This record gives sequence, C-alpha cells and structure tokens, in this order.
Amino acid sequence: MNPDLQQSLVGQLAALPSAGALRVCVAYSGGLDSTVLLHLLAGLREQSGVPGFELRALHVNHGLSDYADEWEAECAASCRRLDVPFTAFGVEVARTDEMGLEAAARESRYAVFEQSLEDGEYLLLAQHQDDQLETVLLQLMRGAGVKGLAAMPAEAALGAGRLLRPLLECSRQDLAVYGEQHGLQWIDDPSNFDTGFDRNFLRHEVLPVLKRRWPSAALTTARSARWCAEADALCAALAETDAADVLQGRRLSVAGLLALAPARQRNLLRYAITSAGLALPPETRLQEVLGSMLVAAEDAAPVVDWPGVSVRRYRGELFVLPQAAVAAPSADRFELPADERLNLGGAAGSLQLTAGDSGLRLRLNALPLTVRFREGGERLRPAGGDNSRSLKNLLQEGGVLPWMRGALPLLYAGDELIAIADIWVAEGWQAAAGEAGYTVDWRPAGEVVAAA
Repeated sequence: MNPDLQQSLVGQLAALPSAGALRVCVAYSGGLDSTVLLHLLAGLREQSGVPGFELRALHVNHGLSDYADEWEAECAASCRRLDVPFTAFGVEVARTDEMGLEAAARESRYAVFEQSLEDGEYLLLAQHQDDQLETVLLQLMRGAGVKGLAAMPAEAALGAGRLLRPLLECSRQDLAVYGEQHGLQWIDDPSNFDTGFDRNFLRHEVLPVLKRRWPSAALTTARSARWCAEADALCAALAETDAADVLQGRRLSVAGLLALAPARQRNLLRYAITSAGLALPPETRLQEVLGSMLVAAEDAAPVVDWPGVSVRRYRGELFVLPQAAVAAPSADRFELPADERLNLGGAAGSLQLTAGDSGLRLRLNALPLTVRFREGGERLRPAGGDNSRSLKNLLQEGGVLPWMRGALPLLYAGDELIAIADIWVAEGWQAAAGEAGYTVDWRPAGEVVAAA
C-alpha cells in the first residue's frame, strides 16, 4: 500500500469525531478515483491506527450510457470481492435550458447522497488535486468570486451527516500508480473523453499545456483555493455583522443597505440569498437589485427575478423569495374538506380546517366551504366591525404584500365570503367562546405575508 496515501487517510479518519463506531460511506462510481479510495478504506479496516469503522459503498446509476447497468453490476461485484456492503440508486437526469447535462447529473447525484446519508455518517468522495484545479478554472471562466474560487471544500455538512474529500492533496497520477501497483480494475467511461463537456475540455486540451509550462499548477492552485476559502469565511463573518441591523428572515431594510458601502451591500445580499437556500444571481441581476431597486420611489414595487428566485420591494424592505412563494395557485376554486389538508399550490401554500379552540375559528355550520381567490370587488364585514369593507381596503390597511394578495385563500359558504385565510372572519360566522368550531390553519409558501 502506498504509505503516503495510507498514512494521510489514517490521520484523517482518526481525527473524525464519532459516537461509537465510525460509519463511512464511499460514493463509488467504479472509476479510477473511487476504486482506489474504496480499496484503501477496505484495507484500513484491520489497521491498528484506525478505530473500528463500518464501511459501505453507494453507487448512483445516472442511466446516461448504454453501459450504465453493466457498470452498476461491475461495481456490485467489486464490493463483493472486498466484502463491502453495496447500494445502488437509479436516477433520472432532468436537463433544462438553465442547466447543462453535467450540472443536472451532479444535482441528481448529490440529491441521492443527501437523502441516503444516515445520521452521523460520513460520505467520502474521491475528488483529488487535479479535480480541484479543473474546478477552479471552470469557476474562473464563469466569473466567480471567492466563494466559487474556493472550489471544493475538504469537508462540509450534507443531509444528516458530513461530506469528506480525503484525497484533495493527492494527484491523479498518485491514484493511477496506486491502482496499477495493486492490480485494480476500474471503469473507463467513454464520455470522460468527450471534449464537448467543459470539464473534459479542460482535462484533455488545456491542462496538459498548462502543466508543461507550470508542472506544479495543481498544487499551487489548490493553495489559492484554500486562501479563497479563508477570504469567503471572512466575508461571511462580515455579512453576519451587517445582517444584525439590516436582515430579518428574508427581508432586508433598504435604508440599512444604503448605509453600507457598495462592496458590503453586495456581500450582504449574497449572504441573504444563500442563507435562504437560494441560487445566487448573475452579476447583472445583482447590480439591478442594488441599483434601481434601492433607489426606486417609495410607492414603486420593482421586481428582479432569476431562475428559482424573486426579489421584490415593498414599504422600505427588499424580500428575497423562492419563486414558489410568488407563484399563482394551481386552480381558481377548491372544495374544502374538514380535517384534511388542501394543497392550493404556488404562494397560497396549503389550508386545513381542524376542530379546535385557538386562532381564527369558524362556526361548525359553515361547512361545506369552497376556497377561491381574489377577482376584484369582494367585500367583508370583519367580526366585531361596524361596516362592510372592500377586500382591497382590508389588504392595504393590513399591509399584505402585493404579491400575496392574489394568493390569499377566500373561504365561501355558497356565494357568501365568510373568511379571508386565517386573518379575518366575517361577522356572524365566528365561533363564540366555548362554542365548537373549526380553526383555520393556513400555511403560505412564503414565510412573510404582511409587511412589518
């Protein structure tokens, strides 16, 4: 066994915190890199320098090659020879206009990883120093900042466990030598030689030229990636400081943003977007948000969208939202059953009537009900109010966000409007104290319905 590879892996495994046995799962494609990693780990199970650990292999069958099922069978056979438990998952790779085949396959693969990882388990990926070099160059070509140029972290949270890349300090050549020394067999996917894919173009056309001029390119680029990771951590720390006065949930104070220098505005906005689990925008969209949106008139309601995300302004605040939180309901009208959650779709989320005595409560004789949405001209006299009010007026006074006004579920008994979501109930339709009734439980897709 290559002593450098072995000792590096022993040291990394020994340093991992674990409750009881160390549980390790290898992402096993059957290629050179993951074959070497699996063989190394299988050989370490009996080593005195490594605490006892449970090892398994996870294979994702993307179904993109005519040989995909054959490769899955070869991986299963390799695991049987090494006495390593093997699990395979088939996925459908959904390619879209916004996402190329490489990115779509990666997204499908990581979704399996996240769902399959058990509590406290470590998922080990076999990406190495040359992969890191390719990733940095790809990010450079995309105009990435320090977060992108930090490339692949050695460790990260994933699902219920942790993701590790223990071979990032090893070169592809190191792994090839190890594989040949131990007589390992691995799968050579023909698509890895298709230079129509960006990563393959770099690997076969660009990197050989770079390495002839700069033989240590992978090593030095990995160092730069670590420095970028440090810079990204500092940016995150600064954003957390700025967020204390400017960011609340998914809302940013316009006045608070304007009080920051432009670089800190950009840093905080990126932080707000990623903290919400949303995709960062192209630079042009980011500049739109921090340009025209911040200086828009007070009564304006500008919108900036990119795939999966919508940023909107209302009453001195920017709202960073997933597209689902601004999408239209899936139908114009629904029958509303009792004690069963009804999915309304889009920003309307879901609604349920449950027997109970808290929140907004309707009399039991309100059933059966239908759910409809705003068309214009609706009126309601709120319980305890003296007069009938237009829905438009109620929504404005209540500060309901403009994009939520068409998503508020309106509850009708016949053709009479008797309640608006879980906000207002009509006079005469509310359950009195001690009277049996139904609680309206509305769960919109977004976390905010009305302005602060």
